[in-house]
Order: sequence, then structure tokens, then C-alpha cells
Amino acid sequence: MATGPDTKPGPFSRGPGARPVPGNGPAGPSPADRGETVVDLGPPPTVSMPALQPGDPLLTADEEPGGQALFAVGEVLDGAYQIMGVLGTGGMGQVFEAHDRMLGRVVAIKASWPDVGPEPLLQEGRALAAFRTPGLPAVHAFGSHRGHEFLVMERLVGATLDDYLAERRRRGEPAPLPVDEALELLMAIGEVLALLHEAGLAHRDLKPDNVMLGPRGRVVLLDLGIVRLERHVAEERVMSGSPLYMAPETIRARVRTGEAHLVDIYSLGLIAYELLAGRRPFLVDNGPAATLALLDR
Repeated sequence: MATGPDTKPGPFSRGPGARPVPGNGPAGPSPADRGETVVDLGPPPTVSMPALQPGDPLLTADEEPGGQALFAVGEVLDGAYQIMGVLGTGGMGQVFEAHDRMLGRVVAIKASWPDVGPEPLLQEGRALAAFRTPGLPAVHAFGSHRGHEFLVMERLVGATLDDYLAERRRRGEPAPLPVDEALELLMAIGEVLALLHEAGLAHRDLKPDNVMLGPRGRVVLLDLGIVRLERHVAEERVMSGSPLYMAPETIRARVRTGEAHLVDIYSLGLIAYELLAGRRPFLVDNGPAATLALLDR
């Protein structure tokens, strides 16, 4: 984006300081030479943004709402992953920061609540393991500890798109993003979605909270827990996803075979409206009332 005396670049504008995401180019023997089976779909789309500081605040079990945590701080999983704190809690489970004592790195541990079962977590792990692209989190291992299945993943640093928009509102900045910035970000998200769709997968829960904006312009899609192969989506009769960003056919559980990718495109359209208009198109709460209201529109 060109800038002049009366124009200054926004946080997502490209400029001389923008650097490519490390690891995009080949390094060492190819996966085929190493006997690996890897879907390498090339570098992810990127947008440049101010550097973010690592070290997100962590919650201990005592600080979690209700004081509940699947794993205790200091607990070691599989003899290798020492829990350092809770990064977040959701309806499906919890995400922890952990130290990989074998390889000397920081990782994220994602674990499901007991009533959720291991299938969504295993499904997410298999989907992520099929790709090698910085547009999706890297997955390292799958295991079980004290009856709780867990996924060992790349520890991402950054902020979600939802958090970024909230921070803009807090600073009193205009709610709509500048058009160039919004389009660049939407193209980045769309290109990551295209990687999934080309592989016959549908994300099915695209929303600002599942888009991570990282250092050096990295854009990552999160939470593939309900990702499905296109040919299997039509078999489902249970609503899955977040009501505010669901397509009508998802709410009615009437997604036809071969059309699941359109659900993602619909969600991307809602995000586009939010970025360009500064508000969601449907001003309802994220709950049962939202689902019913969307059916009437």
C-alpha cells in the first residue's frame, strides 16, 4: 500500500519492515527424502503488524473460574511436558502452556473435558498433522494422562482477531478497519481456508476468536475440533459451531454433500461485514436466542 505525506500505514499494511514467516523455504532434506508423508501446501498468506510481546499472562488452577483445571501446575505429562499454567478454558476443554523437558521448548497442551471425549481432539490432531503450513498450528504429539487425552501443539504468540478488534474499541479508534487493511486480512484468512478446502476439509467454526494474528504478519486459523471431510458433513444432524457466524443450513443441520466449504465462505462473509462496517450484521447474543433469530432472517 503506497503511503505519502498525508498517509500513514495501518497495523496490517505491508512495508519495508515486513519480514517473511521463518520456515517458508526448504531447509535440509525434503520430507520425501526422510520418508515422511507430508502435505506441503506452501507458505501461508501474511499481513504485517506491530511486533507482539511473548509471555501471555497465565492462570493457575486457583485463578481459573471455579478453581478447576484438568492438569495441575508442575504436573508432568508423558514424562516430558511440565504444565506451567492455563492459557484458556472453553466449552470443549482447556489449553495449557507447558515446557517440553526433552526438547527444551515451550508448547501448548490442549485437553478435552471428560464429557467431551477424545474424538474431537484426535480429529483436530489428524487434520493439522496432514498440513505443513504456518497458516495452521503445528501439532507435535497426541497422548493420555490420568484418563485425559491431550494434544501437544505449537505454542502460538499473538492476539486473536477478536481481541485485536476489542483493543481498537478500547483505544477509541474507529470501529471499521481501513479498507486496505480489512481486505488484506480477509484475503489472508481466505487463502488459509482454501488450503483446507482443496484438501476436501471444512473448518465449520470460523469466527474472529479462531483467527490468530502473530508476529511478522503470521495469520493462523485455530480450533479445528469440528473440522470434517466434505463427504461426511451431510451425515450429521447435530448443529456444530458458533451461532453468530453460522450459515442457515448449518443451524438447520442441512448441509449437503460437497457444500460444506460454502459454510466457511458464509462465515468469512460475516467477518468481512464486521471488519468493514464495525459491527456484526446480526445484533443478537451468542446463544439460543441468536440461533432462533438467525433462522428468521
